[in-house]
Amino acid sequence: MDHQMEHQSSIMPESERMDLIAAAIEEMRPGVQLDGGDLELVSVEGQWVRVRLKGACVSCSLASQTWVG
Repeated sequence: MDHQMEHQSSIMPESERMDLIAAAIEEMRPGVQLDGGDLELVSVEGQWVRVRLKGACVSCSLASQTWVG
């Protein structure tokens, strides 16, 4: 994350930030659900957003490539 984006996220109200994160996940869910999986927001800790892969995502050969941590 570049300095400008980091600065913007630090001044964004927490509720607005959570709304943006939740909206982004909801935007991704239909595509993942079409393939038999699902996403669930687990937590937001600083700059880290954790999601739970569910359904077919758990056994998907690409699931290990979607995890960063």
